[in-house]
Amino acid sequence: MKLKYNTIVIALCSAALLLGLTYGIFYWVFYGYLDEAQKLQIDKDFEMVEMIIENEKENLNSILKDWAYWDDTYNFISDRNPGYVTANLNEESLEYLNLNMMIFINLTGDVIGYGGFGLKNEQTAALMENIRQKNLYTGLLTDDEDVRTNLMILNGQPYLIASGWVNNSNLTATSNGTIVMVKTVDDEMTAYIEALTGVNVELREAGAVENIQENQIFKRDFAGKPYLTASRLQRDGDDEKTMLMTISRVEENFSFIKHQFNLFMASFVGILLLLLIINYFLVNRYFFKRIEKLIAFTKEVGLKGDTTLSIEMDGRDELKTLAVSINQMLKEIDQANQSIESNIAKSKIDEQEILFLSYSDPLTQLKNRDYMKSQFKVLSQQQGVHYFIITQLSQLN
Repeated sequence: MKLKYNTIVIALCSAALLLGLTYGIFYWVFYGYLDEAQKLQIDKDFEMVEMIIENEKENLNSILKDWAYWDDTYNFISDRNPGYVTANLNEESLEYLNLNMMIFINLTGDVIGYGGFGLKNEQTAALMENIRQKNLYTGLLTDDEDVRTNLMILNGQPYLIASGWVNNSNLTATSNGTIVMVKTVDDEMTAYIEALTGVNVELREAGAVENIQENQIFKRDFAGKPYLTASRLQRDGDDEKTMLMTISRVEENFSFIKHQFNLFMASFVGILLLLLIINYFLVNRYFFKRIEKLIAFTKEVGLKGDTTLSIEMDGRDELKTLAVSINQMLKEIDQANQSIESNIAKSKIDEQEILFLSYSDPLTQLKNRDYMKSQFKVLSQQQGVHYFIITQLSQLN
């Protein structure tokens, strides 16, 4: 594989790794922050709802005290004056007090008067029976509390039920009975809670819910909108966790943030791809093409065997240094070749001179005896050639 393609593969792998690490880190930090923010928001919502319910309890306690520590009420428990019932236990009074039921009980547990508002007859009867069976006349009170309000669910309906000892206005008499006030946690109250907190509230009996996952945040869609939903157990008048409060909040803000995160990641990918393309053209222009030029030059030198060639390379980097080194190397090789050729030529001349001196007289430059012997030796090896050797010519002189 070519260096260019290897570099491209490495760059793409590095970009993918960078993208994956960036996404992973941002996902972990961002969604970790969102999860923590959602948890804190849900905890805050529960605190707000519970605080509102506590305020409602306090308001109901205050109303009950006004009635329980009223001399007319104290006297009514004793004499059962019907005028008290006519004047006070009517729908107008209960509507004004925002109550659904008020019950007066003497010390023997007998109901001596009650009034209802906004409830059907069968609801009133069932509610009074539940209150009697659960001993809510005095069962909610302790030695330290003369008045107490609790959130309870009876027959699947949540109520605020308050009870208190009846006494005179100076609190100097011995109590002669109790008052029980009932306020339904109806749509009006849940709408009031939603207006203050921005969450929907639902109260149910815990025993009617299977697989309770307390404080777990779930995401659900209602009417095309994403909601965060969580549940938490609530204590009743007996301090037992028998009620399940579920709140739901629109996830609009978090959805917007997630959209911004996805937009950021898409922008990051686009910028990363753009940088890769720009880097490819820059690297190709300033590195790959110059490397290809070096490769082509070395191939040309190898094919032609011409060490006199040289290459021009722009820039001031390592490739420029490499080109200068190649030119210097070729120059030194060419000089070495010229020196070798010169030595070879000189050797041939020396060899010819040695051969000439071996077969010639140095003074007269004429062929000597060794030369003649070599010639006769050659002639003797040829067929059909006859020759005579005349010796002793020196004596003729």
